[in-house]
Amino acid sequence: MNLVQKLENSWELMKTSLRVIRDHPRLALFPIVTTLSVLVIAAFFIVPLVLLAIGQASALAWLESHGWQVPAGADRFREAFGWLYYSCGAVIYLLSLLLGTFCNVAFYHEILRALAGQPVSVRSGFSFARSRIGSILMWSLLAGTVGLIIRAIEERLGWLGKIVMGLIGTAWSVAAVFAIPVIVRHEERNPFAVLRASALTLKQTWGESLVGFLGVQALGLVVLFASLAFALTEVILIVALHRVWLGVALAVLFVLALVLYGFVLSLATHVYRCALYVFASEGVVPQPYSREMMDAGWKIRKA
Repeated sequence: MNLVQKLENSWELMKTSLRVIRDHPRLALFPIVTTLSVLVIAAFFIVPLVLLAIGQASALAWLESHGWQVPAGADRFREAFGWLYYSCGAVIYLLSLLLGTFCNVAFYHEILRALAGQPVSVRSGFSFARSRIGSILMWSLLAGTVGLIIRAIEERLGWLGKIVMGLIGTAWSVAAVFAIPVIVRHEERNPFAVLRASALTLKQTWGESLVGFLGVQALGLVVLFASLAFALTEVILIVALHRVWLGVALAVLFVLALVLYGFVLSLATHVYRCALYVFASEGVVPQPYSREMMDAGWKIRKA
């Protein structure tokens, strides 16, 4: 499949997935709730740490500027706070993952209802997610631990570790691609059973030649080239017209456009993933998709 075909497939997948969102606009609320919740949790931990760091640095600087000798244990004090920052970072990561999984279970529950032609409700989605809180907690712990281990090994093994861990991370992402739909459809608390069910669903439908999930990501190339062209045009306009304010305004509009694109792409990817799961687990092609679309979003290893 050449690049043009990939772009055409991605565009069709994007349009078809967004058609589901258009027919059920309440689905668009779930990612917004997820993002706002994660930001609140991050701010809850980060703001006190920033204030603590500023206070510590200001106190030590004031002592030094007034001729005081900074205690020999100050470095150990800084080092201890360094560990505090890392620990809080890990806690923020795990809590964000837990909250994200909770919201995605609610989101996917309603997407599956939409694909089945049933009405969508934000309250119903989060009510269902509460009933799966045990499965959500266990899966979040497993996924978070795997993510932290991969990151730690990458940092310690240099470029070789990044390559190896990148391959492992890709394999994990492929195996876990249906983890959330599995949690929705099956009340399974064992996270390893969830992972096994997700991987088995893939293998039974698309075989062992499957090496990656593409979804609608090929459109990212178009966005990349458009971004470069826009940036070049912006620089030319600023230089030619000597209007810095114009460059700032265009940059703000460009950032807003990228955020909107990322939001739309995320919506389409989630809907398409649920459609793939329905096809893989039930053998039914959900409307408004086609059989060809069920195979278009995968990266297949060539024989």
